Amino acid sequence: MKSQGQNNTGFTTVEVLITLFVGAILLGGGYQLYSIITKASIDTRNQTDASNIVYEQLRKYQSQISGPCSVNTIAITDDIPPDTTLSGELSMDLIRSCPFGSGQDISLLTVKLTYGEQGAQHEVSHALYAH
Repeated sequence: MKSQGQNNTGFTTVEVLITLFVGAILLGGGYQLYSIITKASIDTRNQTDASNIVYEQLRKYQSQISGPCSVNTIAITDDIPPDTTLSGELSMDLIRSCPFGSGQDISLLTVKLTYGEQGAQHEVSHALYAH
């Protein structure tokens, strides 16, 4: 009578455990990478939104400037669109300065928007000359 030998097809327990361990490491690394990319895209979207708001306000106030230059700062926080996705405290200022001296026709307009939570605030500003 012939005895039947054992069939050695399949994986051993050690091979399965090693495969599961490597798979868990790869999944964990993938999740961390996903989290980093998601946070970076949110930050980029916020910066783009803030830049668009600032640029629109700068162009709006550029057309309203006339006469000789005088140095002043105006809070224009009320001009921030209510449907913005920016989070935290929002403040926006219009700064008019005189790079060539008071009384000249050329002014430097700067609009600065600050957003975010205390300790993690971000600032976006744009400037242009107006006369």
